[in-house]
Amino acid sequence: MKKPLTERQLEKAIKDTALKLGYLSYKFTSPSNCGVPDRIFINPHGYVFFIEFKSKVGKVTALQSKVFEDIGKNKVDVFIMNDIEQTTRLLKNLLSIKIHVENDLSFPNVMIR
Repeated sequence: MKKPLTERQLEKAIKDTALKLGYLSYKFTSPSNCGVPDRIFINPHGYVFFIEFKSKVGKVTALQSKVFEDIGKNKVDVFIMNDIEQTTRLLKNLLSIKIHVENDLSFPNVMIR
């Protein structure tokens, strides 16, 4: 029987898959803010979301739940994933989401695409 993936192994496998699908992916750390999700993803159309990786037995802490809720209140999705096939399907499905903002010339120092 195959040994279940650790959170670290799952995260690496999904990061590699995401890059092959055309996503940008960054490890997300915030030293002064505990409880943030593991990784930020940006699809080729500008849709931004986070993934928190858990092993099959891993649990989200109360602090993580609160942080994820706060992020969600700002209309950014946080997915909690513990399965490589399910997460790969999610990434493929999210490829179709398109977000595009035109650069407003009243903010000349803001660079958007």
